[in-house]
Amino acid sequence: MTGLASAGAVGDLTYRPVRTEELEACAEIWRVAINDYIRHLGQPDIMTETGPLVRLYRHLSTTDPERFVVAVRAGGAPDEDEVVAFVASVVRERLWFLSMLFVSPEIQAAGIGRPIGHPERGPYLAWLAYYAGVIEPVVSIEFAGLAENALLQRTFRDGDSMRRRLLTALESGPYLLGESFSAADILVVSMGQFVREMLPPGKVVDDYLARCSARPALARAWAKDGG
Repeated sequence: MTGLASAGAVGDLTYRPVRTEELEACAEIWRVAINDYIRHLGQPDIMTETGPLVRLYRHLSTTDPERFVVAVRAGGAPDEDEVVAFVASVVRERLWFLSMLFVSPEIQAAGIGRPIGHPERGPYLAWLAYYAGVIEPVVSIEFAGLAENALLQRTFRDGDSMRRRLLTALESGPYLLGESFSAADILVVSMGQFVREMLPPGKVVDDYLARCSARPALARAWAKDGG
């Protein structure tokens, strides 16, 4: 039976489109990873029922099957592959959007995150939260033509404030955390590559996008996505 990642060395991983029978394992990775994060904030665990999430994943894997990808550790047989991470993105006309990226906590040590005790752990988590809680909603609100809504501005910030924070960070270093690339950059750059006007204008951000887009790992990802 397809399973969830267990502790141990990562070893060689295979990346491929998700299989229907692996959606429950993906939902469990989401639950475990969220709990691992919020426990450090003193918050109670989230729900154990993942049925609604599995239904959402089934929809995403049907509408954008090539962009719902899992990382698996090979088992002795195809149905024994162990899911250790997954990513889902959607494409709608000219918008390419990274919807989800979750990795089993046991293997979150590949270098693009920041472990507990790392001096950049706080800023790293802050940028992940800012992307999900401010950047993503603000961009969606602007696409919907509601940018001038005062209630939404008070709730999520306005576009100018969001872009000012991004620009201030990137004026201080080549990446959001300074000198080192992180998963936070993946989130922001994925938006800027396809809807450039949603990020601050000017050379600072242009150079940032070019720098991140030139990373060999992205070229390999594009090759895989293009099949």
